[in-house]
Amino acid sequence: DDEVTITLERTPCFGFCPTYTVEVRQDGSILYNGIANVDSEGEVVGQVDPEIVHQLAVAFLEIDYFNLNDNYTDRYVTDMPSNITSITMNGTSKRIDRYGGDGAAPIELQELEILIDTLLNTEQWTGSAPPEVMNVGAPPPFVIGEEKVIYVGSEQVDCEGVAPQKCLLVKEN
Repeated sequence: DDEVTITLERTPCFGFCPTYTVEVRQDGSILYNGIANVDSEGEVVGQVDPEIVHQLAVAFLEIDYFNLNDNYTDRYVTDMPSNITSITMNGTSKRIDRYGGDGAAPIELQELEILIDTLLNTEQWTGSAPPEVMNVGAPPPFVIGEEKVIYVGSEQVDCEGVAPQKCLLVKEN
């Protein structure tokens, strides 16, 4: 069986991240489902040239997708969406969940997600261009021997981040 199916899912964040799924099959048929913060909510069908599906399948192979970890979900940076890709090719399936704030994920995986969006032209339904590659990096190392005092307020206050939210006041001395 040489049928190819590729999917990309972009999940919610603590702001207005486009939330949707898109699936493309070997024949070029596309099923898009807009969930939130997109121009087209609900299911939409589309079509691309099957050669685009072939290009995407090659891109999966070029980054050795089937040998990457199944999850990159450490939260070095908070408030980010997850991006879930999958491919079924020659009867073999693989799915990877990549949290946007996990710096351990290979940059090539992020580039693959953007390539899927670009070649399938999801912007026509989301209303926004694919995100740019973001190098989160690894968490900062702990410094031993340096001591700091941090005061944390006892009540939550209104504040702004990606969206209105409640925060604790923090003061470093």
